[in-house]
Amino acid sequence: MKLLRFAISNFRGIEYTSIELDAGAPGKVVTLIGLNESGKTTVLEAISNFLSSDEETQNLLETVYAEVDPLTFIPKERRGLFTDRISIEADVELDESDIEAVRTALWARHNVRLVPGSLESDLNLEQAFDFEDSTLKKRNRFWRLSFKYKKGNSGYIDYNCHVGSDPIWQTAVAVLNKRIPQIVYFPTFLFDMPDRIYLTQTLEDDVKDSYYRRVFSDVLKHINPKYSLDTHILDRVKKIIDEYGIAALSDASKTDHVDSVVRAASNEISRVIMGAWKFILEKEELQLRVELKWGVDEARENSVYVEPHLIERQQYKYVLKERSLGFRWFFSFLLFTQFRASGTSEHGTVFLFDEPASHLHPSAQVELLKSFDKIMGAKDRIIYSTHSHYLINPNWLEKAYIVNNNAIDLDEADFASFYPNSNDIVAIRYKRFVSDNPTRMTYFQPALDALRVKLSPLMLTGPAIVVEGKFDYYPFVYLLRRIAPDSNLHVFSALGAGEMGIVASVLRGLGLSFVVLLDADTKGKSEAKRYRDEYRFQDEQIMTLDEADSSLNGSAFEGIYGQDVHKLIEDSGLDSEAKLKAKGSALFQLLLATQDYTPLLEETFATFEKVLATLQDKLALQ
Repeated sequence: MKLLRFAISNFRGIEYTSIELDAGAPGKVVTLIGLNESGKTTVLEAISNFLSSDEETQNLLETVYAEVDPLTFIPKERRGLFTDRISIEADVELDESDIEAVRTALWARHNVRLVPGSLESDLNLEQAFDFEDSTLKKRNRFWRLSFKYKKGNSGYIDYNCHVGSDPIWQTAVAVLNKRIPQIVYFPTFLFDMPDRIYLTQTLEDDVKDSYYRRVFSDVLKHINPKYSLDTHILDRVKKIIDEYGIAALSDASKTDHVDSVVRAASNEISRVIMGAWKFILEKEELQLRVELKWGVDEARENSVYVEPHLIERQQYKYVLKERSLGFRWFFSFLLFTQFRASGTSEHGTVFLFDEPASHLHPSAQVELLKSFDKIMGAKDRIIYSTHSHYLINPNWLEKAYIVNNNAIDLDEADFASFYPNSNDIVAIRYKRFVSDNPTRMTYFQPALDALRVKLSPLMLTGPAIVVEGKFDYYPFVYLLRRIAPDSNLHVFSALGAGEMGIVASVLRGLGLSFVVLLDADTKGKSEAKRYRDEYRFQDEQIMTLDEADSSLNGSAFEGIYGQDVHKLIEDSGLDSEAKLKAKGSALFQLLLATQDYTPLLEETFATFEKVLATLQDKLALQ
């Protein structure tokens, strides 16, 4: 089962907005871009309250935000008199295994046969909260599906099944409900890992205790599914105290069975976390291991706890707080994604990250982006929010959203709280935002505009290549990475052949070397002449494709594609009705998003190498 789209209505500051997870663009990451107070967290919290939410995370959020009562979901300006529905919907797509699971269950439990083709693959699910006069009247989960079945083996009559009271319909829903991808939400505060993790639940629990307790339990399950936190640690410790007194915990002969379990957990965390660290961040083998020390807090009702320590080179011992902020953040991140979320659902997980690593050094933020692809399984998805331009991957912009609260003027944010303005949070598809943004300079500039990031000489370095648009950007970047992975070229995407002068002028004003790369068709050559005449660009700052290869005369950028690319496009099943320019861009964007650098493209490489060599010759003259 695949989650395709979320639609949110009347949830706090959201009147209505939607987020598409599978909008025809490649990749499995959705980025929510916006300033603080723009509403990004509200969008994530709404999705986290969908019916497939991870129960442990939901319990934690209820503890932190006091959201046991859905009354807090009501838009604040309507809480006095709210008679309406709060709704979080999802469009899902069933695969053949889902339908087969329903077919098997109907036959096994009711001796009825599902009529082939009667259960459509596209369904709509809704988590609804109905209020009357600000009082919750109904909390419903709606499955909008119908199908036909035949009784027994005779089966001449097709029975329509589309109502919730029908036990056969309920069986189908129960089967599908277990197959929904799990949604696991990671608020920023979770990454402030406590020095001591309490394994015993008490009234004094910190808001994060329950979550980290579950993480530890998942570590034990990772070692052996038969391991139980209660049975193999807590009950054993209680038995020792009850029989011998608390002083007996210092006797290794009496605690050996507990020590063995905690030691196994230490080894498993070391193996998984340090292995993932090496794989994701591409670091050399870390001379680090994790050691868990357990004990009992007498001042806290004899609560059992564990304290994580780091052992470096078998010599130095640290508590986590003695390591850098970046180290602690990544340690927690890997702990969650490798244990808490890993394997949460065999049918896939939707990870929700709220402002991940936004307070870390830019280099750490870049490393985080690299890790996203590597932590996801084939059926997993990520939705994350950010107000940092370092946490925006250009390859994911096709699936990105700009989140904005139309009711707040962020320029006057210090005063906004004095006025009872209703919130109006909307998530706008990046494609639409680009077309509506009047101050754009490149295809990627609107993301910076949304974050109010101003370009400076320290942010731009040369040499640079300016291509006509996003349809050229993705193939150029991919081919550059394949042919010259260590190249220091920076690639900028304009918004068409006629818009490149603005970008190039900024680069020239900063004293950076650049080349404007234009198609060798009539439009490209006409614009090349205009840039020479109006912008006074020199010959070494402008290039049309035919300067590299005369066979490209009259061609657009896709003219460099050999038969190898054409075959790859055909094999990829891309929209056959789309133009080659769009199909080629979609192909290379997909290859970039999945970091697939394996296709053999020797014919295309040969032509691109000529283009690249000519560009480098021009840059050498500047």
